[in-house]
Amino acid sequence: KFGARDYAGVKKSFALSIKMGCIIALAITVLCLLFLRKILGFLNVSNDLMGMAVSYIFIIIAGLVATFLYDACAAALRALGDTVTPLIILAISVCL
Repeated sequence: KFGARDYAGVKKSFALSIKMGCIIALAITVLCLLFLRKILGFLNVSNDLMGMAVSYIFIIIAGLVATFLYDACAAALRALGDTVTPLIILAISVCL
């Protein structure tokens, strides 16, 4: 759509991908957090490591929506030809 200069279509496609992606990421986050102990049990995490594993995986899964938003925005910027801005944002986040 960008190559065809259909800028309204670009905006519509980006908005739809953000909406759908957030809904899916939020659903996965909720399901994984609800069944986190069962998932770790299925992966044979030992009982003495279960507490630390739950804390660690909880933090990772809780940030799934933010990770998706970064990836989607970076992909959109790269598709539009801007490769520098995602690199700068990634460098800043690494430093933080």
